[in-house]
Amino acid sequence: MKEEIIVFILVSPIIIYLLFVILFKNFSIGFTIIMFILPFENLLGTGESGSISRYLIILTGVGCFLQKILILNKVSIFKEPIFNLFLTLIFWSFASIIWSVSPETSLVTTITLVGNFILFSIVFLSNRKWLSIYWISLLIGCTSSIILGNFLPRPEGLENNLDRFTTGGQDPNDLAGLLLIAFSVGVYVFYSQLKSKRSRFLMFFNLATIFIGVLLTLSRTGLIAMVVPLSFLALRKFEKKNYFHLIILLFTSILYILGMDTINEFLNLFISPLFSRFNQLNESQFASARWDIWLAAIEVIKHNFVLGVGAGALPYVIDDYSSVILPRSTYNPEIGLVAHNIILSVWSEMGLIGITIFVTILFFGFQYTLNLSKKDPWGLGMLVSILVVFVMGTTLSWENKKILYILFGSICVLYKSKKDYLDD
Repeated sequence: MKEEIIVFILVSPIIIYLLFVILFKNFSIGFTIIMFILPFENLLGTGESGSISRYLIILTGVGCFLQKILILNKVSIFKEPIFNLFLTLIFWSFASIIWSVSPETSLVTTITLVGNFILFSIVFLSNRKWLSIYWISLLIGCTSSIILGNFLPRPEGLENNLDRFTTGGQDPNDLAGLLLIAFSVGVYVFYSQLKSKRSRFLMFFNLATIFIGVLLTLSRTGLIAMVVPLSFLALRKFEKKNYFHLIILLFTSILYILGMDTINEFLNLFISPLFSRFNQLNESQFASARWDIWLAAIEVIKHNFVLGVGAGALPYVIDDYSSVILPRSTYNPEIGLVAHNIILSVWSEMGLIGITIFVTILFFGFQYTLNLSKKDPWGLGMLVSILVVFVMGTTLSWENKKILYILFGSICVLYKSKKDYLDD
């Protein structure tokens, strides 16, 4: 007890100073910390009152407001369509509490959406310099969490599934998507711009670690989504007529022939379990039920076409609209399942109006990245990341994931800086 008090006394001045800096000097420091802890934020819990990351987001948001309010007339945030669309989505989510089948859940979902909107706003009110620092911080956090992953607690519901790798309470599928987005930004934004051999080696180490982390999650959706950044990389090499990758392929083939037994043992340990999960699709009750879940979500949409059943409330009614018995949720067996599709999830919960707003946000984000990707490495990194989100969203409900809103905030920063440059 005395040791804890001593540690608290020693650490308190540092924490107080850091809080002061985030609130009144530079809110971007707070967001840099948020990006670093994103892969293992669930570890930093404080019981029923929420995680430390939640309070850090609020603190950074307040700091952002205090530091930007003096120059509010120079900030064109309210002119940004995506910003206004996110605000509209929050109001609609809040309104859905009125007709929701679970008003408490809809309120919690709306609060989560507000938190994600704060993340989006903080990134949007930053600049390109800090944007680089944010994403580098995420890359370092991802690499650190993978290296330390086996020493971190597993999420509830996966205690007995030791084959699947995860970090700090993250669902393996969600972790795979987060890692792939970080990998895409690292490859297309940072690695191509690094000059020194030391910095390129360090970045290669980060990217290789993250790549291995994706494989170890044994995520089927993650493996499919991995095709996106790798395909762009292959096309890029082909366009530049760079035959270096052919030399690597030849060298790898010779290495495999020489060390076949050792490499096969490695593949059996780390790679085979992932592909075996694909082979077990027919045997997996939950995987084979994915189609039944989608059909049930479509039935929910048919019967609640305009308004939906309320933000976040689909798990409470999906069993009533299914013609077969659906498997129970791994994490909360007392309620049903989410839609496992980002479009079906939003539409069934927030109706035609909600899905229209959400799809419009996706459209603007995709359009921005297409324009940016023509000349800006950042644009290409964001485009690949958005496509990863689309793939992950086909079998997962990703509409409330923090990284999605951070991604859109980053896209808006880049697009705004491009417009300012053209205006000048």
